Amino acid sequence: MLRFTQTGILTVLTRKRSLKNQLTPGGCTRQLCQNPSIVMACVNPERDKPHSSTNSRTLTKNMKTFYLLLCLPLLTGAAFAQDAANDLDFWLGDWNLRWQDTDSTEATGINRIVRELDGKVICENFEALNGAFAGFVGRSWSVYDTRTKTWKQTWVDNQGGYLDFTGGKDGDTFVFSRKASTPDGKELLQKMVFHSIETDHFTWDWMRSTDGGENWKLLWRIFYSRR
Repeated sequence: MLRFTQTGILTVLTRKRSLKNQLTPGGCTRQLCQNPSIVMACVNPERDKPHSSTNSRTLTKNMKTFYLLLCLPLLTGAAFAQDAANDLDFWLGDWNLRWQDTDSTEATGINRIVRELDGKVICENFEALNGAFAGFVGRSWSVYDTRTKTWKQTWVDNQGGYLDFTGGKDGDTFVFSRKASTPDGKELLQKMVFHSIETDHFTWDWMRSTDGGENWKLLWRIFYSRR
């Protein structure tokens, strides 16, 4: 436990039972450190003030500062995780898509991106309307993994395709990537890159590398515009 003595010196007393959930006074748990207002509420001047009235104000102020510094790493980590969990928000909404087929004719499609499962999962609903991919329909589910601090995505489609990705923000872009192999067993890398991101439009690239990422070949470029 932690307490201030009459002389204002912080004394650390070790006890056998775990201090895991007693990092703040009055039984306040570690989880409460994620909310600065709760941390301040946990410091009760009447309950926690030292016996010496002369140093009361100074010590109470020092106590508040100490507890805030104690919780600062948790506050910073929670804020970072929250920001990272919103890195794909630019993708949310209803989109018109256009791209060029291999014969240089323009094809179109639509995509609807929504949050599901209490906002923790981003669901993609892709459909190609015409061109060489006409009738191609796919779904993906993306989630931010707070344990690994990376995004994970699973893709399935009406051709029986299944792909799994990991990724995250990379500068002004967002990248999902994966390892795969060719039919003859050679290793290759695949990635999709969201770039040139603006409020109402961005570009999506599907790319492949056969030399460990030294060089990338563009296979499909889709231009998104918000509906």
